[in-house]
Amino acid sequence: MLMNLRDRLSGWIAYAIVGLISIPFVLWGVGEYFRGGSDAPMATVNGQDISPRAFDQAYNQERQRLAQAFGGTVPPDMLEGLGLKRQVLDGLILREVLRQYAHKQGLRVSDAELAAVLRGVPAFQENGVFSQARYEQVLGLQGQSPLDFEHEVRQDLVLDQLQRGIALSAFDVAANVDAFLRLRGQTRDVEVYTLPAAPRRAAIQPDEAQLQAYYKDHVQDFRLPERVRLDYIALSVDELAASMTPSEEDLRQAYEDYLAREAQRERREARHILITPPEGGDMEAARKQAEALRERLVGGEDFAALAKQYSQDPGSAGQGGELGLVERGMMVEPFEKALFALKEGEISAPVQTDFGWHLIKLEHIEKAKPRPLDEVRQAMLVDAAQRMAEERFHDLADRLATLAYEQPDSLAPAAEALGLKVQTSGWVTRDQGEGLGANPKLRAAAFTPEVLEQGRNSDLIDLSGNQVAVIRVAEHQAAADQPFETVRAEVQRRVVEQELVRLVEADAARLRKALSMAGAVDEALRQVGAEPGFKGELKRLGADEVDPAIRRAAFSVGRPTADAPLVGSVRLGNGDMAVVRVLSVKDGDPAALDEAERLAIREELRQNVGMGELSAFIAHLRARAEITQRQDL
Repeated sequence: MLMNLRDRLSGWIAYAIVGLISIPFVLWGVGEYFRGGSDAPMATVNGQDISPRAFDQAYNQERQRLAQAFGGTVPPDMLEGLGLKRQVLDGLILREVLRQYAHKQGLRVSDAELAAVLRGVPAFQENGVFSQARYEQVLGLQGQSPLDFEHEVRQDLVLDQLQRGIALSAFDVAANVDAFLRLRGQTRDVEVYTLPAAPRRAAIQPDEAQLQAYYKDHVQDFRLPERVRLDYIALSVDELAASMTPSEEDLRQAYEDYLAREAQRERREARHILITPPEGGDMEAARKQAEALRERLVGGEDFAALAKQYSQDPGSAGQGGELGLVERGMMVEPFEKALFALKEGEISAPVQTDFGWHLIKLEHIEKAKPRPLDEVRQAMLVDAAQRMAEERFHDLADRLATLAYEQPDSLAPAAEALGLKVQTSGWVTRDQGEGLGANPKLRAAAFTPEVLEQGRNSDLIDLSGNQVAVIRVAEHQAAADQPFETVRAEVQRRVVEQELVRLVEADAARLRKALSMAGAVDEALRQVGAEPGFKGELKRLGADEVDPAIRRAAFSVGRPTADAPLVGSVRLGNGDMAVVRVLSVKDGDPAALDEAERLAIREELRQNVGMGELSAFIAHLRARAEITQRQDL
């Protein structure tokens, strides 16, 4: 409420904050969907649009997260298989449903709660302490707007508040603890047999007719997508900064700016009492109450005690109104102005904000301590080079855009005039590329009619906040079917694997039938070429004595009887087929755990039930909402 935050959170910063506060459900941590846009909405929830801009931002963030998780770019066919676009849109819809419900219920987040979350974000800290300068620098690089930032962080906190309230309100599950412990501690006496893939694969020799038939039926699988090679001129602040040599005057200016920033970093330790108007909005009544409390404080009563009793800020009242260390820019203007006018130990007159009337007590002033130039010289040189690069960047970018437009048939004149290089990319498709080709904005520009069909230079493409490029098509290949001979090896591999699956599944079925009867199975093993593997007691939560897939198969069948074992099978990652025979089951002993362990498990079960109730609640809200959405994803 008091936070006058400089920017909106997005990208990795949003995930950092949401990671601190949210339960693992549907908080996407992305915003801007409530602002609409000029294009047709991706979805509408009870009359509220989710814009294409919001969808694109959320989709790109999730794609980048997957790319980081997999150590590089994620193939488009993998994203298609995951249904990522549909998942992202569903997440935005669910978030909007929750937002509307929270708003109707009047859920709010206090100033102190918001401030505490932001102070805890490592990205905003220096030496483990929140830094206003670092905060502004990081958010400035995100290129966000102040109003959006404050709104979005508060909204994430409100949604988390709503979800936690439901998930943590589950009924007691004491009656289920013993049943859970019996299942968790369960062991099974098993026999594992393997049908190896390697000898079967080696024996499969498809003839030419089979290969040709497969190719004919699956020719689309081997179609090369349309692709281009691009000539481009790229311009980035980072590369320009590396080439800059700041003068002593540049260094002096950078240090003066540093001193000015440090002077603004004076921190003040404060407490406050918030009196909100009663239901009718009578601010005068709230002011009179604040005046009366101030008279009591001036008379010597303890500020912390009165804050605990009377303050209506739920985030700080319990701590005696304590706000911690506050820097300029963290509070709304009236509050900040009053706080920074106080002397240590002073109590302000009532201060009005949009949230009510505040009494503020300044406990302590912590002066900034700028470091001497010798200690920060290298950092100042970096800052000076960065500033010089930013100034140069904007000038070069404007000139690059103009030259590329005025001479649209070549990039060479622009490169020569600006002292830049024309570079050539690898192959880029509409969905995939490497290097700059991995940027979706660049790929979209490459396949516009003006660039692809008319052979013109592109407009200036803003690849990020500090990198731009212009491109033109150097080479174009239309989508085409690959000849059979080119893909023969892959066709043969697929035909072999297809036949291998048929063989191992048929042999597994024969073996399962034999193993489901009590008695010796040597003949059945010999007929299908099965190899004996693990034999003995298998724990549900065991170590690595078997492949995890085998363990899951063993515990997915029911309870066998003495004369009727139960049998399951599972395909392993290397292509082998494992057949698992379960001879007996022994449940875990609930009495083996002490009371502390039982309580911990009871709480874990309660949380799981809570998450189930939360899922049901969200499904209920969605079912009641009027939702329309794009179906072409």
